[in-house]
Amino acid sequence: MSAKPSPKRPEPGWLTKQQMVASCGVTPTAFDKWNVEPVARIGRYAYFRVSDVLSNRLARQAMNAATEAGKKAADASPMPLVIEAEREKLLLTREQRIGQELKNAQTRRELAPVGVIEWTLSRIGGQIAAHLESIPLNVKKRNPGLPARAIEDVKREVVKAQNMAARVTVDLDEYYERDPEGD
Repeated sequence: MSAKPSPKRPEPGWLTKQQMVASCGVTPTAFDKWNVEPVARIGRYAYFRVSDVLSNRLARQAMNAATEAGKKAADASPMPLVIEAEREKLLLTREQRIGQELKNAQTRRELAPVGVIEWTLSRIGGQIAAHLESIPLNVKKRNPGLPARAIEDVKREVVKAQNMAARVTVDLDEYYERDPEGD
């Protein structure tokens, strides 16, 4: 959920597509058909983690086994409910894995829920508003000879800044429309 910018250098354990193809003993075309999502793209190179490729292959193997079991069951007797139940079980397992990965990322403090971000921004906004409110008084104390008109101008500008700060919201839809890949 966290959209991180692309790194400048590959991390240890990341392999290029060519290295991954050589390691797996398949052709680049076969590897492309696996639809493994790269962990990052740096320049013209796509980088992959071995764990992602293994997960992809194991999921595909489980799906093939379920499909094969479904075909055998269909040959013996029509049991589409069994096939659907296996598929649902695979989907549930996948969603549980993704959920656990997100929880782990939160534990490692790599991700934060939107509620925490909104709460933090509201606290920061309150602190900024309090400081802005004290600016006219501080200016008047430091410059006692300043005309009242000048202090009123400062107050007017401070109120504009406070209103702008109060209107700031977290709009994830706008963020992802602006920057779909998190760059």
